[in-house]
Amino acid sequence: MANNFLNIEKTTSGRAYFGHFAINEVFNTTTPFFTKFLTLLLFLFISNRLFARHLCCIFFLSTHLSLVSQNAIQLRAEVDKLLRYEAEIDFQKTPGLIIGILDGDSTFILPYGSLYQDTIVPPDEHSVFELGDLTQVFTSACLLELAVEGHIYFDKSINYYLPEALQNNTADEITLLNLLTHTAGLPRLPSGIGIHESADGQLFADYPLPYLAGFFKKFDFNLVKKGKYSYAPLGFALLDLLFYQNDSGRKKLAEYIDAKLYDLFGMDESYFDQPDSLRSPPVPGYNKAGLPTAPMRFASFRHALGLKSTMHDVLQFLKANLDNQSKLSELQRPLFPTHRKGTWSALGWHVLRHRKRPDIITHTGTTPGHRAAIAFVKETRTGVAILSNSPYGLNGLEFEILRMLNNDWKRKAP
Repeated sequence: MANNFLNIEKTTSGRAYFGHFAINEVFNTTTPFFTKFLTLLLFLFISNRLFARHLCCIFFLSTHLSLVSQNAIQLRAEVDKLLRYEAEIDFQKTPGLIIGILDGDSTFILPYGSLYQDTIVPPDEHSVFELGDLTQVFTSACLLELAVEGHIYFDKSINYYLPEALQNNTADEITLLNLLTHTAGLPRLPSGIGIHESADGQLFADYPLPYLAGFFKKFDFNLVKKGKYSYAPLGFALLDLLFYQNDSGRKKLAEYIDAKLYDLFGMDESYFDQPDSLRSPPVPGYNKAGLPTAPMRFASFRHALGLKSTMHDVLQFLKANLDNQSKLSELQRPLFPTHRKGTWSALGWHVLRHRKRPDIITHTGTTPGHRAAIAFVKETRTGVAILSNSPYGLNGLEFEILRMLNNDWKRKAP
């Protein structure tokens, strides 16, 4: 206990009292009445100030929570309208989806529908979805870290990273930058890949890296136009081939990216291969016929199409991308025009440019049973992520939500 009457201790109720020793000293029988009176006034003054301060804090906190709750209710109502009337999402085709929204420092997670066709189980922030092509933006972020650490160079030929036996003598002018921006002139997928499709429809499960190496070795880059955009997940698949060799002390790409997703973004619920005992399997996906699909398996193309993740982890990544001080800004610069007016390719991302609104940075992904999308406006610190258990399109829902968050593009940067 305090041994000086000016020391105050707080009770569990938040009120204050003087130490017993000090009170007894002041109010013993020999203390003059005037001293007792002043001490009592001082106690009441301090006690009331503390009580008022606690009362103000409680009022502020309850008001803040009330405003947050009110904002969440209003936001849900607005998103409901966009989902129904603008995007026209059909829950007969898409059983369930989850929407994550970042607005400044506020985070909102809105689940819709069900993870299962026959049982109502809404998705939550820890439900695991397949990201498909959206994997590429996570891979690019980890490669950027490798570049910052001085282990790789975006402007070097891809042959630089290959042993001589795997090099392609027509690829000397093809760089890592070309692979990451879809400007290497590659097709979407290797020719003949369908021959290796497994009995359960898995396109990549029986197409290992040696097959990919054989395709790369024979591909004639002289017959294609370098620097012209042509969307090709194959470019990201080749990354596994480039960094598969463990010479020069480099880790294999798979080992490095698995570690960096956690180290850089805290994405401890995400993985490329089968989940370990600490991670959940993907939620059931449903194809366009409404039939359940098996989780995708990969012998190659992991870092082009293979990431599984949750809304919790995706929002961690999105928050990092909205940070103006983050090195991830290097990935978001528009570099090459695409065939679509106003759309540019960046390092992993695509950038939508329009003179009447700020840039939108975006990417989507699809697997036989899932769909995913991210879109954000860095200037206003607003972002949207959507994960669903169907390959059907989201009909631009992510952009409609962004437009609403940005007041029909009238919102100014903070």
